[in-house]
Amino acid sequence: MKKSFIKIIAGIFCAGMLVACEADLDFKPETQVSDPSFWNTARDFELYANNFYLDLPGLPAGRDADTAFGNSNNNVSSGTNLAPENDGNWGNAYARIRKATYLVEKAEEKADLDVKRYVAEAKFFRAYWYYNLVRLFGDVPLVTKVLSTGSEELYLPRTTRTDVIDFALQDLEYAVANLPERSDLKASELGRVTKGAANALMAKVALFEGTWSKYHGGAKTDERLNVAKSAAATVINSGEYALYNSSGDESFRRLFLAEGDDNSLGKKTESIFHRRYWEEVSTHGYSNSNQANFSATRKMVDMFLCADGLPIDKSPMFKGYGTFTSEFEDRDPRCSQSIVKVGDETWTHQGSYVYQAEPQLFYWGKTGYRVWKMQGEGQPRMDYKEFNDHHIIRYAEVLLIYAEATYELAGTISDADLDKSINVLRDRVGMPHLTNGFVQTNGLDMLTEIRRERTVELAFEGERLEDLKRWKTAVDELSKPIAGIQYENSEWKGIIPFADLAADGIDANGFVIFQQASERKFSDKNYLFPVPTQQIQLNPELTQNPGW
Repeated sequence: MKKSFIKIIAGIFCAGMLVACEADLDFKPETQVSDPSFWNTARDFELYANNFYLDLPGLPAGRDADTAFGNSNNNVSSGTNLAPENDGNWGNAYARIRKATYLVEKAEEKADLDVKRYVAEAKFFRAYWYYNLVRLFGDVPLVTKVLSTGSEELYLPRTTRTDVIDFALQDLEYAVANLPERSDLKASELGRVTKGAANALMAKVALFEGTWSKYHGGAKTDERLNVAKSAAATVINSGEYALYNSSGDESFRRLFLAEGDDNSLGKKTESIFHRRYWEEVSTHGYSNSNQANFSATRKMVDMFLCADGLPIDKSPMFKGYGTFTSEFEDRDPRCSQSIVKVGDETWTHQGSYVYQAEPQLFYWGKTGYRVWKMQGEGQPRMDYKEFNDHHIIRYAEVLLIYAEATYELAGTISDADLDKSINVLRDRVGMPHLTNGFVQTNGLDMLTEIRRERTVELAFEGERLEDLKRWKTAVDELSKPIAGIQYENSEWKGIIPFADLAADGIDANGFVIFQQASERKFSDKNYLFPVPTQQIQLNPELTQNPGW
């Protein structure tokens, strides 16, 4: 199944049909189809569309926010990044948009061919890349046709983000209308985008823009949020998807191993839009195995609720930080399935290893909290051959989108809607339901709890920075210090000398600080990335983002 699909992808290059073309501006075509007999059958369009899937991103880490930390300070979350001469986030996106538009235009020339499905795939990916441009840069030039070296559109000014997202949503509406449901796929087509993927992406894009507009001041706030809620509801009501529950109490963790892949038409899948891993042809592993450069922060660990559904500062069940494992006791199971604790069996390329309270632990996770989520195990880990797929949008996120859009629209959410969304996630891990009565009784804030649920469910999946930006909380949250384990008044002090932690100090509560607040300078200008300076030099109509 997977092999036949990857051979098709490889074939489009092996046949020599595509050749690279350097461009002075990123709008110029990157590829040219040179075979004069191409574009004459639906199969030709399918072959070309396969190329879109090669551009999908790999595993994220989230070191650019406040819930994960690397071996060194991150210049994005620290607000110390500079305007670059070039930026692949800009140039690659436009090259991929051009690639999609090329197929759309060829389909218009071949009106006698039934290729709506592949046009829908092209428009899906075009919308995906325009969304990525907008979330990073804000207003961007909207290019809707394939350009040549003499095209006046090479020097387009920036189009408002509202209009760009309108265009992307129109593309997704076409995709929804012309893509098949997952249940209508052939086994050999698993991995291709579907009607569900188009609705899920529409929900994601609309939620991002709706909340950005609400908190930053913009247009079409309610319209976007209604689209997000409606598209998410369509996915939920389709009956095509379900949470992965096949591994019992370990289902959340094992979703991110090969067991959780979309590899059978005979079962519902959690993964809606993903990058497939082809174990028959790839020679590398595909898991979050570079743990030495990736650990969770104190803030992330503290976000997980206690088993009674209360935050650690409200729950009598919280055991504190005094022992190696006390803070993991009686917590949301997603905590222990996302972060390694002392006594857990983990895997390296040499075999299994029981995580010990020893200085070496801080090599595996600088903050003391080694990330376990998306980390391989068993023979695949030893052979560098973890062949799990990368979930770009999974059903869990659609449930979260539904809950958040519902609340943002009305300032309230019914228990019925919570049962339809967030409580489905809590049922998987055996956590108490979130209800209006529970929130009121315990002095909680519903929006805070909805956002908490999103953060813990999607931890280390690359969503945190963009969430903080669209909520307009990034300046406050990213200006706080990065902390790790509690060193004072805990068992950790007897394990490793403080000097060996390579830390910046200890705060008043005894927590190790790895980056002081004074070094974290995220400001209003950092809500958007700077436009690459070379693009501004090449196109006099382009302007730089404020503050850059």
